[in-house]
Amino acid sequence: MITTIEYKNIFGKGITKQQLLVTDDYIEIVKVDGNVKIEKSFVKGKLGHVTYHREINEIIQDINAKFPNDITINIRTLNQNYGNYKMIDEENYFNGELSYVGQILKDNNDREIFFQSLDKTNKSPIPGTISKCYYFNDDEYYTFDYNIDGSINEMNSTYHMNRGSWYHFDLNDLNGFNWSEVGNYYLNAYPIIPGTPV
Repeated sequence: MITTIEYKNIFGKGITKQQLLVTDDYIEIVKVDGNVKIEKSFVKGKLGHVTYHREINEIIQDINAKFPNDITINIRTLNQNYGNYKMIDEENYFNGELSYVGQILKDNNDREIFFQSLDKTNKSPIPGTISKCYYFNDDEYYTFDYNIDGSINEMNSTYHMNRGSWYHFDLNDLNGFNWSEVGNYYLNAYPIIPGTPV
């Protein structure tokens, strides 16, 4: 196994180890055989958050024991592949206690296109917690939030033409917004996997 370490600034741009000397806010990325294993976020030079990409055979308590208790440890585990998509199980721990459970769907560009919160006890979906992202590029995207019935509640945009938050009734008249460009997948909370039946 080959382990490498990379660094990025808070905007996701690569920086050198020398550039770390002039910044206190950065992300340290540990890769094993070219795959991201651990992402450590530092704020003002102090470790503030860890994302750990877990193999199914790794024990969660052992992972938590590697890091300080007073930070959020986000543990992500591949649940299943669906063609070009990957469903990821997500659990957050703070002080060794489970604080959040969710699911993330990633596309073939490793972009997170679907998010959903799950009940911590039985891991069933929590109604009204689905979000989906449509990407123009890594920095510009739409995030759609859905109501309990699956209809759109609002859209948050980082896209330059219509940056901001917009309610569903604003979208048809929004400058630069076009449903034919975004696609039917985003019209409703379901389906979860693009191209599958509801």
